[in-house]
Amino acid sequence: MSADAPLLIARDALFKLDVDDYIWQDVGLWDYSDGFLPPWLADEKVQSGIRSLLEMRRCEEEERHLCKGKKALVLWFSEE
Repeated sequence: MSADAPLLIARDALFKLDVDDYIWQDVGLWDYSDGFLPPWLADEKVQSGIRSLLEMRRCEEEERHLCKGKKALVLWFSEE
């Protein structure tokens, strides 16, 4: 089994990488000689599901933060 070396990234561009840049694709790290790519890489429905799951988790995290803020406000108002 062999792997392809990633493309060179210029030092000044290292922190300017875009989400769609080639570096994020792990093509060449695995043996896809059978012609089948993993669903997260090749299936748009799976990619959409991943994005939806991440968005849902961000919403849940935000809800937790809002609940903590609400509790802090209630406590603050009760002390005034």
